[in-house]
Amino acid sequence: MSESLPSRAVCISGALSVAIGVGAIVHMLAGILDGGFVFDLGIVGIPIGYEILLGRRSARAWALLFSAVGIAVVIAAGAIMTYMIIAAGEAPDIPELVFGGMAGSVFLAGCVYVQIALRAASAREWFQAPKRDTAAAGRIAWSVTAVAVVFLVLLYAADLRRTATVEALYSFDTVVIPCDAETGDRLPSIGCPGMTRHRGELPKVEWTARVASDMKSEARVRGIATRPVKLTISSEGYEDAVVTVTPDSKKEMRIAMTRAAPPPPERRIETPSPAPRGK
Repeated sequence: MSESLPSRAVCISGALSVAIGVGAIVHMLAGILDGGFVFDLGIVGIPIGYEILLGRRSARAWALLFSAVGIAVVIAAGAIMTYMIIAAGEAPDIPELVFGGMAGSVFLAGCVYVQIALRAASAREWFQAPKRDTAAAGRIAWSVTAVAVVFLVLLYAADLRRTATVEALYSFDTVVIPCDAETGDRLPSIGCPGMTRHRGELPKVEWTARVASDMKSEARVRGIATRPVKLTISSEGYEDAVVTVTPDSKKEMRIAMTRAAPPPPERRIETPSPAPRGK
């Protein structure tokens, strides 16, 4: 029996079904590791995808049915989520909304593709032809399974890291006031040397320094972080001080700063003047 392959669209449809089934298995395993178990109906995508690659008519019917249900579920879930956000009148959890929206969009696109691909004339011809050798279908299914497992495990690991980061996030907004350690008087200047900003990295710190009309300086420090933020505070004529901003920091933080030691006097080296020449 000669080995044959379906059209590219049918191959992609079968691969998508297998990938969805693998994703369901990874999802269930992740739930077990997280302390709970939730059955994912998407696991049926593995046998359906394999049967699509073999050209079984029943697989085409099941794939069209489940993809149609998937489209309806994604649209309904999006509508319900939108209604709940509007009804609550509160800002949604942006990271969760973005991640869920991306996952739903990818799943919706896959379901739409399966609907279009399996209704094409070339796909109908493939499913109406006699049974073929299963070796090619098996190689495609195993290749897709291996790639899907690696990709989805990495995706879930990234999601776990993102979730941990979001749970550890806290915002801070405080005013830093430099003061003389001996007298307690406020100082006329303030700076934060060495503070760099990198896009996409935490912590995100916004530093706004200002000097009042009475020459008393202060700085507003606000931002988000996942761990205590250490800032180096400087003031002219004083030693640098380190302040740590935490979720429990006060609205105003007075920083006692020690006067800098005066620089040592410069040593002048005198060169002897040349002896006068005799007449």
